[in-house]
Amino acid sequence: MDKLSIIIPTMQRNTKILDMLVSQLDKNNIIDEIIIIDNSLKGYSFDSSKISVHTPISNMYVNPSWNYGVKLAKSNYIGILNDDLLLPENLCEDVLKFIKKTPNVGVIGVESSSVINDDLREFNTYPECSATLEFKKLDNIRENKNNYWGCAIFGPKENFYTIPSDMLIYCGDDYYLLMNVKNKKGNYAFFNTTINHCHSLTSASPEFLKIKKNDMKIYAKLDPEFKKYLFKKELSKFIQQIFSVQNSTDKSHKIITILGIKFKFKKKLKNK
Repeated sequence: MDKLSIIIPTMQRNTKILDMLVSQLDKNNIIDEIIIIDNSLKGYSFDSSKISVHTPISNMYVNPSWNYGVKLAKSNYIGILNDDLLLPENLCEDVLKFIKKTPNVGVIGVESSSVINDDLREFNTYPECSATLEFKKLDNIRENKNNYWGCAIFGPKENFYTIPSDMLIYCGDDYYLLMNVKNKKGNYAFFNTTINHCHSLTSASPEFLKIKKNDMKIYAKLDPEFKKYLFKKELSKFIQQIFSVQNSTDKSHKIITILGIKFKFKKKLKNK
């Protein structure tokens, strides 16, 4: 029977979530192995023959960890997971069934409606199983590509193309989508389920900001549509710096920005 190799890079920012995730995956018969890439360099221990822990000399970052994990994987099918989420018990089985029965399948990620962006207090129980996991084909790379699609990615091992070595944190999932489109394969998103997710538990740290900006510049050279997206984003930001009108936090003032200089005006009270 075909099984899944699961790859989880981690900085161990929250070991409670990581332990719960690994424990759940370890009990799942459809999962053949769990490959932990310990970029925290602390070492990680979990008593199971399924689990192998790889601690590099220094932080490999996310995308090189994905590349490394894919090379190590023994199974023909792979799941790459963030270390800050919990899945319903049936999800891996349903995704694998879909992959095996779908001709010319590429890679499959998460539809944003299925993600609950929880705070840490919510990570005490696993999400309930969905009645029927559903899938939709993505017509283009940018469709549904917000901050969630890449938190759990599944597909045949051959579809996890080697991400360029100078892209360290961002756009690895975009690259998988791009390469599968170029190779005439269909990408998908799954929905009608629930995933508890502590979004950007690690990657939101300020020390990674410069790296992420560089990753996007590198990927933009490969994907013309992403280059247009970045240009529009930067243009909008520039226009807002030149002129914008906003309410203050307490809504008592109007804040007008002209050429980077902010002017604050108290709102007139409406007559009752």
